[in-house]
Amino acid sequence: MNLLPLVPPLEPPVWWTLGAMFTAMLVGTGIRWASLRKADTPEAESRLASLRTWWILAGLLAANVLLGPVAICVTLTVVGWLGLREYFAITAPADAVRPGQWLALAIVPVHYLLVGLGQLGAAWLLLPLILVGLCLAEGGTSPRGAFFWKAWIEFRGVLLVVFCLSHAVLLFTARGEDVSYSQAAGRFLFLVLLTELNDISQALWGRRLGVHKITPVLSPHKTWEGLIGGAITTVLAAVALGYGLSSWNQGPGWLFSGLAGLMISLGGFAGDLSISAIKRQAGVKDSGDLLPGMGGVLDRIDSLNFTAPLFFYFVCFAAE
Repeated sequence: MNLLPLVPPLEPPVWWTLGAMFTAMLVGTGIRWASLRKADTPEAESRLASLRTWWILAGLLAANVLLGPVAICVTLTVVGWLGLREYFAITAPADAVRPGQWLALAIVPVHYLLVGLGQLGAAWLLLPLILVGLCLAEGGTSPRGAFFWKAWIEFRGVLLVVFCLSHAVLLFTARGEDVSYSQAAGRFLFLVLLTELNDISQALWGRRLGVHKITPVLSPHKTWEGLIGGAITTVLAAVALGYGLSSWNQGPGWLFSGLAGLMISLGGFAGDLSISAIKRQAGVKDSGDLLPGMGGVLDRIDSLNFTAPLFFYFVCFAAE
């Protein structure tokens, strides 16, 4: 299955989901604006800035779904490239751009081209070739004994930020012949919306009820109350969305939608924690400043890096 047709038709559940997304954003915008309109603090400014960024991202998501899989593939190629660039900036900030980094950044469009053409086997084969290439690139410029460690740090970034994220495109290009574009778009929305909802709900529940910290040193704001509250919220939303956006062949639809929601919740938490560990090791709070009020691209896709492959393989098991 390849990327064509360029602009395929969408079924009503996808339209309803997009409408519900913008309705929820309107309600959330009203609530946040009402609570912050009289505040004149840096925190209030940051939250209002993040609100504007959310609207841009929501519009970009909707436009990509309407335009088709080519647009989604191109957008995620750019997102993966920017995220990898930020990853290199925080993992080797004191160094000049190294040959391995240039090689890794050049591989991003090649990888997404293979994924866009549905060549999963070739995309998998590219991974060991990238590792070998990074070792060779760093071997000629790094001190003895350090080249493999530098190559591994770079390869880890490719694996996390590029390869894992590209599984969102595979929902379209590696789908079965009997799965329409609209069904694939529904699964894509299911993945992205639940991943972002989980991030937001974990933060809100943690602020409201959070007492018991999970990782006090690594990420002090993450609590068991936030994790559990976010998981419950995500599972309930998954069951509701699953009726229109996902079809499961292995058992009751509500059960598999709920399991997918739980997996997305836990995977998103793990993804967030992994990028937090990398940033803390580098001594930075945000990966960048491209997204006002949120930080960098890597800050926004940290959870999706884990949830995309988990959900893709879950779909392969339960829906194909």
